[in-house]
Amino acid sequence: PWNYYKIVEFFGTLNISDDGAAFYAQAEDAAKDEINYSRNYDHTGWQALYVPFDIPYDEISDNFDVSELNDVHQFDDDDDGAFDRTELEVLRLKAGDVIVHNTPYVIRAKAAGEHTITLTDAALYKSEAVSLDCSSLKYRYVFQGTYSGVSGSDMYSNGYYTFSEGTLCKAASASAALGGFRWYVSVED
Repeated sequence: PWNYYKIVEFFGTLNISDDGAAFYAQAEDAAKDEINYSRNYDHTGWQALYVPFDIPYDEISDNFDVSELNDVHQFDDDDDGAFDRTELEVLRLKAGDVIVHNTPYVIRAKAAGEHTITLTDAALYKSEAVSLDCSSLKYRYVFQGTYSGVSGSDMYSNGYYTFSEGTLCKAASASAALGGFRWYVSVED
């Protein structure tokens, strides 16, 4: 029956220039002839990645390492009863894997500078701030994706963690704003 089929329209090209202030809001799924996602990688350390489209890892593996999130560990290095260091455990993607839309990942450019990921005949998914939970016996870690970013005052006052120069760390000041196409972590008792 015809009602088992869906008409899919392709709507040209979507160019996203992610300069840390990029914003994305889409109410429903769509398809694009081409998606160009440009981002400036100031360094070759790990960075948060959260995108509204799927990316076959094989298509970007020459220029990027990508890992999925697995676990969080906190360490009391000086035995004073307070955590001194927080580490994120990740699992590297391999040939055949896919970066899935609306899912937090970490990405590392193999060379610093601006890079563009180009996808053809791609599905573009509605913007959703999906969260993932990870727990230890003491804390619950909530990974929250954002397409609109988070203000520096919210990052700082809520004690959120994200990547800064390749390292997972807690927001240290009210100027530590987070751009779109990123994710952050809240820590709850």
